[in-house]
Amino acid sequence: MNRKQKRELHQRQSTRQLMGIAHITPHGIRTETGERVFYLIRPDNLSVLSPEVIRSRIRSLTVLLSTQPSLELLALDSRESFQQNKEYYRHRLEEETAPEVRALLERDLAHLDAIQFASASSREFVLVLPVDRKAGVDEATLRQLEKTICDHGLCVKLAEEHQADVTMFCFWYYNVDKQKKIPNPLEEGFVGNGEEFFHRFLIKTIDKEVFHAPWNKLIKRELLADNQIEFDTRYCIYEDACFVAELLSKAQKIVVNQEMYYQYNVRSAGTLITSFRENFFESVTQLYRNAMAYCAQYRDNEPQVERFSRMYTGLVIMHLKQISCRKELGREDRKRLIDKICGSAEFMEALDKSGIRGRKRLICMLLRKRRYRTMVFLYRVLNKLQGN
Repeated sequence: MNRKQKRELHQRQSTRQLMGIAHITPHGIRTETGERVFYLIRPDNLSVLSPEVIRSRIRSLTVLLSTQPSLELLALDSRESFQQNKEYYRHRLEEETAPEVRALLERDLAHLDAIQFASASSREFVLVLPVDRKAGVDEATLRQLEKTICDHGLCVKLAEEHQADVTMFCFWYYNVDKQKKIPNPLEEGFVGNGEEFFHRFLIKTIDKEVFHAPWNKLIKRELLADNQIEFDTRYCIYEDACFVAELLSKAQKIVVNQEMYYQYNVRSAGTLITSFRENFFESVTQLYRNAMAYCAQYRDNEPQVERFSRMYTGLVIMHLKQISCRKELGREDRKRLIDKICGSAEFMEALDKSGIRGRKRLICMLLRKRRYRTMVFLYRVLNKLQGN
């Protein structure tokens, strides 16, 4: 086999093949030389510990490694590289002449440098137990070793394979205009079946917006293929949330990781959500339909139905404000769009279920009485008071 053939073979190999992994086990991996079991370490924040406590931690780790000589300690550095992204921005800066655009490009380039610096020092720590292929090891022995390690003062957990259909995780918001990073974690995680998730954890993920998007989820390919779940191309907004509602309705095993692994960049204004879209109402109505179909699978679903109804009516009321205040819309077009909303039996049903309070309740009352002009007038006055 010549060099070119070897390179082509190398390119066709999967990540597992390149790493020499024959099989993913419930608590680690199996290679040609044997099995590796992983214990995940939650490191202490040394900056808040006294020198005496730090010395105690070091002694405990030394004793552990001496009494368990087969254990290996891995310190995993962040391997993210933004070099190609940075080269792209530098190339754009060389070509761009508009000062405003150059300022934005320079800001984004500086942000990448900041991310690179922050991630360079972030590490994860893992204890690895090599297991002889012939001898093997049982679950009780692994759990006993987990307890022994914890007794030495280390906070560890045996790695587990959940075989989840969907795994979701939290994220940071990053306001690009203000260069401000806002954490958005959940207080706890979740592991369970679809019905347990629906009753115990769904509303928490909606409130934290962990539910809405596909980019913070790992999805088993078979779940999509077997149920023919895909994005609805008829809609240009909220098609991702429609997709997620259908996805979760089919998932048998769901895992929620409360840690933050993704940064979602937002701007102070001008996003897809705040921009006017004429088919916005149709898009969010499809989201509501998918959500109601999801809720219909389970009994005692009143809290979930109310939460989805409140989400839907809140989005429609936001759209009504856009319709009322958009100068480019003529009176007839404005009336046509509002008539479409008020003539929707689904929207009126959602209004009754949503339990909306405050200023939105007044808007709902005007909609039910079809007092369109009063609603448009109130929105325009409010818009002027807000300086828009």
